[in-house]
Amino acid sequence: MKHILFFLFLILISCGENIDNIDSTPPIKPSLITANFDESFFLEGKETRIRPVSEGDFIYLSWYQNQDEDLAGYFVERLRIDNINDSVWVRLNEDAIVDTFIIDDFDSLFISENSPIRNEYRVIAIDEDDNLSEPSNSMKYELLEKARVTKFQRNDNDTLLVKWLYRGNYTSQRYPVVKIFSGDQLSYTVIGNFLLGEVDSLKFKVSGLSQTNVSARVEIYQNVSSYPLKGSYSEFKTLQ
Repeated sequence: MKHILFFLFLILISCGENIDNIDSTPPIKPSLITANFDESFFLEGKETRIRPVSEGDFIYLSWYQNQDEDLAGYFVERLRIDNINDSVWVRLNEDAIVDTFIIDDFDSLFISENSPIRNEYRVIAIDEDDNLSEPSNSMKYELLEKARVTKFQRNDNDTLLVKWLYRGNYTSQRYPVVKIFSGDQLSYTVIGNFLLGEVDSLKFKVSGLSQTNVSARVEIYQNVSSYPLKGSYSEFKTLQ
């Protein structure tokens, strides 16, 4: 009998130790801090932590890696702001992801510029013991109408012509930024210092540009003098 009681005593001690060793400390709050804006932001093709994508009316979001040793992953949440319906934070991924980026491909992120919808995002970290961090700082983004590149050709003396069609709202400020890619590498950036509606094409001289695998994209922004939180990327047009 004494042996049985001693055995039960050891089990109770062991259970107590396991309870005491359960990790209840949440991970560090993730960070969605944006890059500081400077004049080279567009020229160097720096990608923002929240931006459109070319392949649809979707939003790309990335964040800084957490340094927690027992990190299991992240949850990303969206809050829709449409000034009509009350909204709640909706989780984009059911299971935690280990990547530090996600593409929100919800099919109603953009309806039209006459029905603007801003989307606010935040990230929550989770550790191996299912402890959740505080939500990160949140960021808003509003998609604008996409431009469509109708012509991209090389003329004499290495001059490129990019022409586009834009059916968005001309009553608000909209600026085009033309980017030329050689493969996946950004080769040239031309910032339009004019409003959309005044001009629908750009012609500029280049040198040393590859003869193959060259494409153009037109990006639309509400301004080109600060960190953009409204915009769109056109689909790519291959050099003719």
